[in-house]
Amino acid sequence: ACEGLARAHGRPGLQTLPVVIALGLARGASLGDSLAALVAGYEVAGRLGEVLRIRPGMHVDGTFGVYGAAVAAARLAGLGPADALDAIRTAACTTSASLYLPIRRGSVTRNLYVGQAAERGIAAALAVAAGIRPPEDALEEAARVALGLDPADMRLAPPDLALIVEGYLKPYAAVRHAHYPAAAAIAWRGRPGADPARIASLRVETYSEAVAYAGNRAPVAPITAQFSLSWATAHALLRGDLGSTSSRPEALRDPAIRALEQRVVLVADAARDASGRRGATLVLQRDDGREERSEADGVPGDPGRPMTADEARGKFAAYAAPTLGAAEASRMADAILLGEAFLPLTEALGVSRPR
Repeated sequence: ACEGLARAHGRPGLQTLPVVIALGLARGASLGDSLAALVAGYEVAGRLGEVLRIRPGMHVDGTFGVYGAAVAAARLAGLGPADALDAIRTAACTTSASLYLPIRRGSVTRNLYVGQAAERGIAAALAVAAGIRPPEDALEEAARVALGLDPADMRLAPPDLALIVEGYLKPYAAVRHAHYPAAAAIAWRGRPGADPARIASLRVETYSEAVAYAGNRAPVAPITAQFSLSWATAHALLRGDLGSTSSRPEALRDPAIRALEQRVVLVADAARDASGRRGATLVLQRDDGREERSEADGVPGDPGRPMTADEARGKFAAYAAPTLGAAEASRMADAILLGEAFLPLTEALGVSRPR
């Protein structure tokens, strides 16, 4: 339920931020220096995430994110650009092939990937600071050996493009691919006469990557449900949301959701693949034979459609208030969204304050 960058097919900040917090506090770094390290790590990880596409059967966490962690650690350790590049190369020497398997099997082993990447990023920066130098072609070799890519085909995003302002927050508690059928289901529920009990059959038409990456069926563990298009569709149709409770054990035991999930058919949409469009179309067959369609070509957080401050506040309150209390959750939201914490970041990037 965290951040992401569409062009990187993953989350550049997820492995960078823990490094910034840990080393920033340990070294007494200022907020401005910490944010600068976060931006540097995010920009590097975002660019490498775009070109270092993982193999089938891999999970993106713990892969390209290590490079953002290494750069952030190098910056907070006082190293210069040449040393930061060597930290990237050092991290490349231990390239991780993080497996998707735990998600399919319902194992939270996958949740170790982020911490391990952050740890390796710090270790790479400290190694360079200690005088250990990696081969200059380590990153290219990692692309070839681990991912089967040709470095000559890689084109990084231009240096004057701030990727961090393209980043998104997820409105729903699931993999990004599942957001589109869930949004289509929620939109259908808002129509007059919509009745999930009258659904005889339904199919989800979406882009191939979503079907391949989130085609898990009949989930029995929370992490698998979070990566399931069919579960997201069924839950959204019956409950009208895909929030933090959608993958909890009590939801997974709900016989109505499980029965509807079994009727969901997933179809790769060749037209979406050809155009490069994300999104999903929900095709429902009613028990009286009538067919209805609901389409979602975008959700909050997509490029050009950032979550507003009110949307981010609402999500934060829904997730944090049960633990922190409503008053403390509201105070923290004010400090983040309305305070001055982002000014060093926005001034450095030359962009307006976050919405």
